[in-house]
Amino acid sequence: LSGTIAHQFTTMAQVDHEVVIAADEGVSDDGQSEIESIASSTTSVSSSILDYRFENGRTYHRYKDGKYNIPNDEREMDRLDLQHHICLLTLGGSLGLAPPCQPGVEVGRVLDIGTGTGIWAMQFGDDHPEADVLGVDLSAIQPEFTGPNVQFEIDDLEEEWTYSQPFDYIHSRFMTSSIANWKDLLTKSFNNLNPGGYIELQEPDLFAQSDDDSLPSDCALNRYCKLLSEAMAKLGREYVSVPALKTLMEEIGFVDVTLSCYKWPMNTWPKDNKYKELGSWNYENISQAAEALAMAPLTRAFDWSRDEVNVFLIDVRKDLKNRNYHAYFPLSHLIRETVGFEEAITDSFKWPPISRPKDRYHCDEVYSTHFIGFQSIIYSSNSLRSSILNYRFENGRTYHRYKDGKYNIPNDKREMERLDMQHYLWLSVLDDRLGVAPPCLPVTKVGRVLDVGTGSGIWAINFGDEHPESEVLAMDLSPTFPGAAPPNVIFEVDDLEEEWTYSRPFDYIHSRVMTACVNNWRVYLQKCYDNLVPGGWVELQELDLFPCSDDGTLTPKHPLMECCQLLLEASEMFGRPYIPIPPLKQLLAEIGFVDVALSVYKWPTNPWAKDPKYKELGELHGQNMAEGLEGFCMAPLTRAHKWTPEQVNVFLIDVRNNIKDRNIHAYWPILRDSILESRFENGRTYHRYKEGKYLLPNDLRELERLDLQHYIWLLVLDDTLGIAPPCREGAKVGRVLDVGTGTGIWAINFGDDHPESQVYGVDLSPTLPEYVPPNVRFEIDDIEEDWTYSQPFQYIHSRIMTSSINDWRVYLQRCYDNLEPGGWLEIQEFDLMPKSDDGTLREDHSLVKWINLLLGASEKLGRPYIEIPPLKHLLEEIGFVDVELGLNKWPSNDWPKDPKYKEIGLTQCENILSGLEGFTMAPFTRVYEWTPEEVNVFLIDVRKDIKDRSIHAYWPVPEKEPTPAPPAPASPEAASPTPAPSSPPAPAASQPQSPAKTPAKTPATDDASIPAADQTSAEASAKSPAPASS
Repeated sequence: LSGTIAHQFTTMAQVDHEVVIAADEGVSDDGQSEIESIASSTTSVSSSILDYRFENGRTYHRYKDGKYNIPNDEREMDRLDLQHHICLLTLGGSLGLAPPCQPGVEVGRVLDIGTGTGIWAMQFGDDHPEADVLGVDLSAIQPEFTGPNVQFEIDDLEEEWTYSQPFDYIHSRFMTSSIANWKDLLTKSFNNLNPGGYIELQEPDLFAQSDDDSLPSDCALNRYCKLLSEAMAKLGREYVSVPALKTLMEEIGFVDVTLSCYKWPMNTWPKDNKYKELGSWNYENISQAAEALAMAPLTRAFDWSRDEVNVFLIDVRKDLKNRNYHAYFPLSHLIRETVGFEEAITDSFKWPPISRPKDRYHCDEVYSTHFIGFQSIIYSSNSLRSSILNYRFENGRTYHRYKDGKYNIPNDKREMERLDMQHYLWLSVLDDRLGVAPPCLPVTKVGRVLDVGTGSGIWAINFGDEHPESEVLAMDLSPTFPGAAPPNVIFEVDDLEEEWTYSRPFDYIHSRVMTACVNNWRVYLQKCYDNLVPGGWVELQELDLFPCSDDGTLTPKHPLMECCQLLLEASEMFGRPYIPIPPLKQLLAEIGFVDVALSVYKWPTNPWAKDPKYKELGELHGQNMAEGLEGFCMAPLTRAHKWTPEQVNVFLIDVRNNIKDRNIHAYWPILRDSILESRFENGRTYHRYKEGKYLLPNDLRELERLDLQHYIWLLVLDDTLGIAPPCREGAKVGRVLDVGTGTGIWAINFGDDHPESQVYGVDLSPTLPEYVPPNVRFEIDDIEEDWTYSQPFQYIHSRIMTSSINDWRVYLQRCYDNLEPGGWLEIQEFDLMPKSDDGTLREDHSLVKWINLLLGASEKLGRPYIEIPPLKHLLEEIGFVDVELGLNKWPSNDWPKDPKYKEIGLTQCENILSGLEGFTMAPFTRVYEWTPEEVNVFLIDVRKDIKDRSIHAYWPVPEKEPTPAPPAPASPEAASPTPAPSSPPAPAASQPQSPAKTPAKTPATDDASIPAADQTSAEASAKSPAPASS
């Protein structure tokens, strides 16, 4: 290919001043924010220019919004650079056909119109260091560092050009559909060229052609091009007819305009190697461009939805891949010099027709592209309605309708969230790796990757992030893909049981939990084999349907086993049986795979296991099963066994009880052991998801302490769950969010007290209590990421989140934004530093030293303990009204004489002592690099201070009744960042400000002075230690 094109260029270059015009379909318009003007009228870069428009998962320029309908994100920039490479292949490595692009030619000023990523301008600047190159675009996406002779500016070519000096060469590539008035643009170009200067336009034709009529006129690709043409005409920026530009240029004053045409095959169908290579590159280009070119025009002009566009593109991509369609896209070059030189004229040069392949190796068998539901869409501007998007609604859940019945699990948001949670379960199993095959190693460089049955797309996105050099294609029957993805990840709706017509093989194919989704595993695995490069990898991550138990505690008579048997029978009726995993190893070997390895390990059904690593894995898997059980069972049992939804739900009660029953020591066989050592640290377990955001353990010991601490809150708040009105008896409450739910005990209690409410508990660690009311749901989530709840809440409850939040303003703003008008936010917090009213707690006490060290560690970790009083002002700044701060005291042990405070102190002492090591170990070992032994030795004296009844210390805490309280210190699980005695903690109950509501007040707290210490107990403190924690 390169040699042929180079020869063609040499032939054409023999004609002096030949003009070939090719319009650049400037994909992402680009500009740079910090460049100097070259005597231009361009608008300087401002924040509004960089404030891109986010739409349908892509970003678009906002400056002169709507003038360019193709994205400007990283994914599109990568495609533009790829397209530049194809242009170089076409032109034999040259940047253009005009004489200024020839080696050795001295060039003055050069203008690159619609510079995009700036790659052409930078290469021209490198090739011609004597030239001054200016690249202009609507989007500021050019690189920050360029050659000294290259500058970029943000400008609108349709405004007046006021350059102080003319140019010797103007280059324009792929500007079709970006220009409203071509005559105006070409006139400006003519007026801004030196006599004898050159303009070169490189433009494609929108419609594909074939020399042998193998491209059907009614195919999806032609429908796509027709719709694009109509959409852009409606938007006022038509795809231009390239031959018409030749006439227009001559009318303006350009002379001897020459039009040259080349052919870009749409895939690798040609037999000739030079065209095959060009087709291979062009297929990658147009398959990526299909969505970019269509999304904005079809959604803006015809009001299609994003899903409708993606579904329509299924058949378009099939046409692009179909090697029986011997189609190509014409690429035209128009070159012309301004008047001022004697010029020779040459006829338009065209490549000869591309020869058809003669054998099956070069031309695959005919591939049908008929697609249900699109016969009537041709050329229609009405909103697309497809069977793919018209989900099947059944028994309260949605299912895919495209290839209805091939997948019997829902595809709604609830299931997508479960799939994401299941993904984190796999990460736990695979040591935070996405797979066990070598391509998943961090150091491995990977090419093309296929993710089969991608579901929510989370695996593909993670892989794309970890391997930016790779190209990841993720496919599924349902268009349930995320709104945003890395630029190297593409999602497609497809059926893996149809013919695979990928133009190039893959280096790695990933397949997860496809059992009961495939009707013929031999055919499926054979397709995987045929579509892998030599030495490529396929990885199957599968579960056996039936759980096991090694001690016989799970019997065939249990409802759980009966449920699995019913699912197996239903899958066989559907023709997609659940398969046993071990036989797949032999099948892979028979097909031709080598070095097949199968590892079978165990996922406990719940935290019944004694070993901490399996206990934690059981918690995760138990939650996964609890979330997915109804989805797994409803369609199979109602469709195959003709059960009613009510019968299914009643049956699942006993199944859930089996899954939660810790006397049944069951597990599911899995592919690889769950190695949790990396989450084990100094004898405790910590969350792995978003590791480091929460520094306290999440093991059973800590969960029991959290439940004890909840009991203290009930003591303080007179057996109520909060002081905000939603916690009052008889209050009717809607949606409730419990942030940092921990063991979930508060959410469960609230759900029981308010059965009419919907309670969501979120935490970084999985929450799986044995009992959960039907109106309570737990989710693993990171509150520091964007909140995407579909509906606002009436009440948000937040308890002891100090040292877990890095930006309280952002957190509280999210709370405000996610509350309905008149809703309530209640914050229950501690100050970290304890106090004493009689001076018995001194600065030299080990307890105070411990607090100061903890404060320093939390600040170094970026999650400081906060002062509570400033939160009141912060809430008011954000917009909350009637913010109340109530304070009271939690004694460090049972030193008070008053029975009420004595009981609180006794329980608080047990709480602090049981949590002391958990509060301390990670911060001190990670920040100060203490050894566990040094931590434990230091804590000996801290425990003595906590139990010392002669030290009349307390932590200020909130109380329901009015209390003019002192500053609020916090237990190590909550806390404020400074030990200042003036820092009171408290639950703040507040409402978001809204003109449509009446502010509500929470009750003030009452007096906070603890009665005198019990003298007898104080005198005995040295002899009898405080009660030991149970």
